[in-house]
Amino acid sequence: MTPPSGFTQEIRRCPIRSAAPPSAPGGTLNKLKAERVELLLKSVPAWSLSADGTALERRMKAQSWSQTLTLVRRAARLAHEERHLVELTLKPGEATVRLTTPEAGGLTLADFALAGVIGAR
Repeated sequence: MTPPSGFTQEIRRCPIRSAAPPSAPGGTLNKLKAERVELLLKSVPAWSLSADGTALERRMKAQSWSQTLTLVRRAARLAHEERHLVELTLKPGEATVRLTTPEAGGLTLADFALAGVIGAR
């Protein structure tokens, strides 16, 4: 199943910061339904759904510890700029980035937007 046309553009246009509270209809912090998450995953192919289905995860390999730290600093900086939660796990030569919106109780459009930003830079 491929995402309907416009999904990738919708993610790119999505303001990661939203004035709308999580409960506001149409806000970027509304929890997405499972069907929509599956479609949106196709727009961020480097990312996968966590085992519990509440987060996006991406494992990034690096050749050295300093390169791992560079990857993590970049992901943390982008998340900080967008005021969005990012969970980081570090191992020598590897970093795992996890995106979720606890206020919404799972994944939101903002998580996919940030995944696209992290993947694009």
